[in-house]
Amino acid sequence: MVGIFLYKLTNSAGELLDDSGHEPMAYLHGYENIVPGLENAMEGREAGESFRVALTPRDGYGEYIDSEPMPVHQKEFGLEYFRELQEGQPIPLQNPDGDRVVLYVLRKEDSYAYLTRNHPLAGQTLIFDIEIVRVRDALPEEITRGYPHRIDEIQGNL
Repeated sequence: MVGIFLYKLTNSAGELLDDSGHEPMAYLHGYENIVPGLENAMEGREAGESFRVALTPRDGYGEYIDSEPMPVHQKEFGLEYFRELQEGQPIPLQNPDGDRVVLYVLRKEDSYAYLTRNHPLAGQTLIFDIEIVRVRDALPEEITRGYPHRIDEIQGNL
């Protein structure tokens, strides 16, 4: 199933962290396109439903891992890619065992990017206000890819 929804994301202090506005987001249920707690809360929902869910760090972006950030010199990225790096940006990598890992840009200083295992929202309780816009069957090519078509590709079918 593909769920299409609008959301507002706040932290436990009520600070707005993200807002889809009027641009819905699509996700392929069961393919880890969204955080686990939100995907669980979406289970069995129908178009037109609105709800709020609070997620512990475990069900959101994980507990905060206290470790020193890893400095990586710009030559490891290539100069052009290094220039484009932004704080909080995910960097997908493969560890020596061949497993997929994601590191995040904590900061850039001079010729170094400092990477961390922590997502920028790790360790935070997250509150999602959700409005389900549409639920539909996934297309075969979406299942093969593991993610849905972009919203602008399906906007006319909403």
